[in-house]
Amino acid sequence: MSSAELTREVEALRAKLSEAEEVIRAIQSGDVDAVVGSTPEGDQVFTLGAEYAYRALVEAMNEGAATLGADGTVLYSNQRLSDLLGIPLEQIIGGPVANLVAFESKQAFEALLTLARSGGPCNTELHFEAAQSKLIPVCISLRGMKSVEPGALCMVVTDLTERKQRDEIIAAGRLATSILQSAAEALAVCD
Repeated sequence: MSSAELTREVEALRAKLSEAEEVIRAIQSGDVDAVVGSTPEGDQVFTLGAEYAYRALVEAMNEGAATLGADGTVLYSNQRLSDLLGIPLEQIIGGPVANLVAFESKQAFEALLTLARSGGPCNTELHFEAAQSKLIPVCISLRGMKSVEPGALCMVVTDLTERKQRDEIIAAGRLATSILQSAAEALAVCD
């Protein structure tokens, strides 16, 4: 191949690369609703709008969400899960989901994973371990994703911190009321 032919081929490849980069930018920014791709069966239209809407929904919801591989690896996580745990997304995605679970909850979580892998939806309350080893009470819901790779699971994480604090306040109030009702003597509380 001559130098002139190599130069033309390099220029053609650069033009294709530039076009591909522009398509990727448009897809990532949401400017494109569909892409036409060539397949052995002919040109096919791949719609992106529905996926974008689902991704926007998952990113906007108040709960943490993640997709788990068959081996328990976090394949995707929304920003809310990262915010809840105080752990950057880069440290969550690609790592084992078991790393997010508090030590005392690992056995319950493994049982939940096994149940979810067997088919049905399941959920339980347990603790996740956030940054600085802070324990966060959560409700975990898991379900298999049949339309995605075999064994993939969808996980939704709801923060129970406020509910647990409210329950403790209510329980403390009941205890105080019980003590006051069972007291044989009159009590006065002064500040």
